[in-house]
Amino acid sequence: MPRTGLRLEKLITITKYFSDFESYGKAAEVEAETVAWAQEFSLELPSYSHIRMSTDTHKLADYPTAVVISKIYHLLYFIDDKMANDTRRSLSTDEAAELKPEELLQSCFLFIETGKLPENPPALLLALADLLHDLLQVADQRWLIGFMTELEKHLRIATQNLDTSVVGKIWSLEEYIKTRRLVSGMNVMIWLTKLEATSRLGQHAYVTPEQMKKYGFGHIIDELESTVEDYGGLANDVISVEKELRRGTDFNLVLLLMLSPQFSDNFPAAIQEASHIVNTKFNRSLVIVEKFRRMITHPQLHVGTEANPEFQQVYDYLVTYVPALLNCMIATWYYQTLSERYKSPTSPYRENRTNL
Repeated sequence: MPRTGLRLEKLITITKYFSDFESYGKAAEVEAETVAWAQEFSLELPSYSHIRMSTDTHKLADYPTAVVISKIYHLLYFIDDKMANDTRRSLSTDEAAELKPEELLQSCFLFIETGKLPENPPALLLALADLLHDLLQVADQRWLIGFMTELEKHLRIATQNLDTSVVGKIWSLEEYIKTRRLVSGMNVMIWLTKLEATSRLGQHAYVTPEQMKKYGFGHIIDELESTVEDYGGLANDVISVEKELRRGTDFNLVLLLMLSPQFSDNFPAAIQEASHIVNTKFNRSLVIVEKFRRMITHPQLHVGTEANPEFQQVYDYLVTYVPALLNCMIATWYYQTLSERYKSPTSPYRENRTNL
């Protein structure tokens, strides 16, 4: 891995928002409960730093919802560490025989689709069933149906091998970004942010896409969500590029850019171009949020809606949800810069080198 003189704090502009970042008040309690749950279902990992990321990413959530969200994060990290395609390739024969990753994933998909457990279910499936039980206590049924659909989409594609040599083509930038949305799990994070916003207002305060469209907010919220999804996945590509090389995968924005003649021999330039794409996504999100604020405060919007409880529900939900999406972007990047997952003696970024 060639070293560079690049610094993440200079490359990624969202970093300047860290000075205003506040943590979730009961983060330590949520972490303790989640670790105990992970140990109960044999889902231990070497580090649990992602739990603090989950609470601060969704810091508007009430305590029961924060715990459920934290468990979901942990489950996804466990699957990524143990059963992602590039991880499975590194398993020994004995490890693969014990874990049975393919069989286990298919059981997960079947459970998500049917809600039925097989005989003698493995610990991972029992944990997933336990999570579903907890979600039923805090989530609106309409939200839960949408969430489980997005969760299955993410798990199906995130556990595939999407390397150039396997798919038989070089991804176009547009194709890559669209696919990265699902691989990154940001689609799942968007739905957890919806749950976070709902928890502030009441279990059944969830607002459907149809309701948003009815009052003229459908398009702008769709655009904001897709921009947040793109930002999260592509920003992770910048910080995780060395990790992906170590794992033997080239499904990464920086590495994709290096397949083009313009960047083939210039690793720092590819990083800078990827960072520019990430910053463009973040800047676009700020423009969308400002447009939303003008819409939601426009006097004409409220004419004739004073006695309309559905409009008030949509209004209350959106003025909570949109800032939560912005915090989601800031918090995920903040914790990635702290994560040990992306630090090494040979990191291309000065602040992530462990031998300085």
